[in-house]
Amino acid sequence: MGRLFKRMRDAFAQYSGLITLAGIAMMIVFGTKYIEHRNTLDGASPETSMPALVKQVTPMTCVKSMSTSIQAFNAKQRCLEVIADLGEGAARKAGQRIVVEENTVGSLAAGDHVYVLPAVSGVNGYLIIDAHDRLGFFLRQYSAAGFALLGMLMIALSFALRRSQREP
Repeated sequence: MGRLFKRMRDAFAQYSGLITLAGIAMMIVFGTKYIEHRNTLDGASPETSMPALVKQVTPMTCVKSMSTSIQAFNAKQRCLEVIADLGEGAARKAGQRIVVEENTVGSLAAGDHVYVLPAVSGVNGYLIIDAHDRLGFFLRQYSAAGFALLGMLMIALSFALRRSQREP
């Protein structure tokens, strides 16, 4: 038991402690993002998504409200208001307004070809995937899980590091 306590103390040492905390933060942030989009992106592919052409992109601030039985709070985050033409051919819906979180889509510009999926986790019920092939969809599905696993690896690395002992 004493040896386990010493390894735990060493993991939060001066420099390896930063690695440990960074790993924990990565696991929380990217694990949450993976869980948030998992159901939406499980069956996602270019064939099952609605193709869209981006007409206009406007940066904006959107507010997410969260509440628990103890407290309620609002979080401001950067979003993009995207005006897009959905569908193909005669079935094209012109001028659909979609609001997405900037961190989920990256950078978009007018003229980009994207895919739109209905998603409960989206700001206004849609999620935009800026992927051009199956590999792009695969990376979009599992990149958050990969970063969460990288956080776990960082934590394991911090426990493996040994703190050097200074002689007085």
